[in-house]
Amino acid sequence: MLEVSIDFETRALADLRAVGAWRYARHPRTYVLCLAWSEGRAEPRVWRPLFEPLPARLREIADMAARGEAVFRAWNAAFERNVWNHTLRRGFPDLPELPPEAFVCSMAEALAFGWPGSLEMAAKVSGVAEQKDPRGDYLTRVCGNARYALTRANLDGLADYCKQDVRTEMAVATRSRRLSDRERELYLLDQRINDRGIRVDVPAAKAVLRTITAAMDKLNADLPGLTDGAVEQATQAARIRTWLASRGVHLPDLAAETVERALKRADLPDDARKVLRIRQLAGGSAVAKLTPMILVPDPHDYRARGLLQYHGAAATGRWAGRLIQPQNMPRPALKVDSDDLINSFVNGTALDRFGDDVFIAASDALRPLLTATPGNVLVRADLNAIEARIVLWLAGHSDAMNLFRTGACIYCEMASAVYGRRITKAENPIERQVGKVIVLGCGYQMGAARFQEHAAANGISVTLAEAETFVKAYRSRWHLVPKLWRGLEAACVAAATRGGIHSYRGVDYALHDGAILCRLPSGRRLVWQGASVREGEYGPQVWVKRMRAGQWEDVLLYGGILTERATQALARDVMAEGMLRVERAGVPVVLTVHDEMVTDTGRTDAETILVQSMTEPMPWAPDLPLAAEATSAFRYGK
Repeated sequence: MLEVSIDFETRALADLRAVGAWRYARHPRTYVLCLAWSEGRAEPRVWRPLFEPLPARLREIADMAARGEAVFRAWNAAFERNVWNHTLRRGFPDLPELPPEAFVCSMAEALAFGWPGSLEMAAKVSGVAEQKDPRGDYLTRVCGNARYALTRANLDGLADYCKQDVRTEMAVATRSRRLSDRERELYLLDQRINDRGIRVDVPAAKAVLRTITAAMDKLNADLPGLTDGAVEQATQAARIRTWLASRGVHLPDLAAETVERALKRADLPDDARKVLRIRQLAGGSAVAKLTPMILVPDPHDYRARGLLQYHGAAATGRWAGRLIQPQNMPRPALKVDSDDLINSFVNGTALDRFGDDVFIAASDALRPLLTATPGNVLVRADLNAIEARIVLWLAGHSDAMNLFRTGACIYCEMASAVYGRRITKAENPIERQVGKVIVLGCGYQMGAARFQEHAAANGISVTLAEAETFVKAYRSRWHLVPKLWRGLEAACVAAATRGGIHSYRGVDYALHDGAILCRLPSGRRLVWQGASVREGEYGPQVWVKRMRAGQWEDVLLYGGILTERATQALARDVMAEGMLRVERAGVPVVLTVHDEMVTDTGRTDAETILVQSMTEPMPWAPDLPLAAEATSAFRYGK
């Protein structure tokens, strides 16, 4: 099949990062400045739609792509496809609208190959000769922003930059691997879900934003008086830290965890406590999320699109969130009915009703602002304790599998072992929560000190001695899990030091071209680039690279993290299979969040379909018992 690499450069009033590709491409003031394209591996050519007629050959290729006889390759192909369909075709309406199947995404391939999602970074770490044009930031800024005047010199420079991007994309694509047929199917599903989007109650979101803006103004009004004019707004982190230091309170940052710890100090001056409390109230996730929840949805149907990133978690292949970031919405804290909560913002009573807790109420409102299409409901289902199941399944704990088959609660089982008495969900919710934290925390080789931190993050205070007891209890009750840690680490080290394929419990490791390859029991392969072996305290250790905060940093592959990566990757594969099954059953998926699937449908049998699709045994793990629970509501919840 003919493959044509393309890259668009555009000019717009809209901010792509703020509104996403769908809204950006559909904006009436977005234009295509140039399209660079390369047929096969030929030198890229440039077409400037504002000044030149459509090249006949490009039209032929587009018709071929619409018939399934050619594909366009691009970095982050969803952007190119949206620009083609919604921007370019505005001026050339006789061009065919192209489906996701007409595109191959080089970025998706790079992410699955363990490389960064940034073309610039992927080119650097892959070591290809073709690198991005360093003038790119300047040229895309002055040409791409409709507020700047265009010059011929900048337009010519932009065309050269666009051609160089195509060369770089092609070079990186030759170094990475194509997606397997299975992963290609999942990528296309991802594109359909992103195109489908999920509806946002935009009028209500605006009402919530108005309320917390008013609340923020009230808080900010108090700051100058409390700080003798040193701080005027709760967002002025540097000024707040400087003023706090003058009051003898020295903090490394004003992250939520740091502020929370500081507020627990008994020696905190009253004025410093008030300032930190204002910072805490104003720093909730609602403030950051509400603006994209208003900007991203299409005003024609209020649907927010492009919220998922295929293989966004490169180490495991899990989906990541984008734009409104549905993957990290906070859990409700006030336990208020969602319709009642939203109505309190819409009718203007929230500030009086919740007082200082209005910021918490706004955070609680984030999920319910996502809704079904009118006439439908959001049917969602969660895989039950999927990571706990997979860890114990990988370790070979048949006794745990028997427990799961009977419907027993693994968290109650763990709590019973810790407390030495029978724990049930109904009668002992606190003890069960302790058991849950132990099961979910200790499966990945967490020590006592780290467990203490993990428990605190889950609202449970334990002493270091108690943490040590809990860790020992887990390792004793599920004694095969420590063997799993050691076995996976030994296999990985052997692959890195001796070559060949080394396995433990169905997980295979190999070293290839400087990368650790991990083949999962599901058949999917994970790739971790930049492998190196270093001598540690107890022998050789394997290190690989990962992207974090824009940096290509080292990560130690010890037994616990190998277990975590294999477990979370397999949990993703279970979810992915369930999503494919649900789609084949005719129920449209609109979101996936960790171990949860969300659909937008009017079908009365949707809950049954979701549960059956998610719990039918996996072909690669027929002895892994799965469970899921489904609920239906107009508004999204937790």
